[in-house]
Amino acid sequence: GDAAVFPTPVRISELPRNFTFEELDYISSLLLVSNEGNKISEEGFVLNNPSLQNLKSFCLQELTSFCREMVSLPENLRPYITQSWVNSTQAGEYHHSHTHPNSYISGVLYINALEHVDRIYFHREEPGYIKFQPSKYNIFNSPTWFFQVWTKALILFPSSLEHSVYTVGGDHSRISLSFNTFLEGELGDYSEKTYLHLSPPLNG
Repeated sequence: GDAAVFPTPVRISELPRNFTFEELDYISSLLLVSNEGNKISEEGFVLNNPSLQNLKSFCLQELTSFCREMVSLPENLRPYITQSWVNSTQAGEYHHSHTHPNSYISGVLYINALEHVDRIYFHREEPGYIKFQPSKYNIFNSPTWFFQVWTKALILFPSSLEHSVYTVGGDHSRISLSFNTFLEGELGDYSEKTYLHLSPPLNG
């Protein structure tokens, strides 16, 4: 029968509570600078702020679960959050297509987004040897795939997966908190000369 090989894992979950005033106050106070198509916080470690420690714990819990369940990360390796920042995309703005280098899994937590309006798009390179218009698009032949997002949604995906935000319509502000991750622990094998010990920074 038909089968699929090498699928890409993506997880969507939801913060099981509303954002607190303290969390929203800190996020709204961040200095934003121009990015390609939208704005990004100058601060690159927002989840290290004490007011967001509960959010960081939630993100880390979901990240760990994703790694253990979806990619069967062994117990001697532990994911941790590296950089984190806030994105602001207003009506008429967009977020250019990009990947997240120097990261294992990336995440986006939506601070303000409208379901059925806001989406995150993922892209893959189309094979260059043959190109045609499919009679019906599906997960096997689509060069682009999107997920609807909403306030409090968290999406996790491999950092090498190219993604973007198309031009935002309406008159609302799309605010998201993005973060990158890496691993600590032991990789490889000593006898095969592939051993590597990974340690996070002191503030990791």
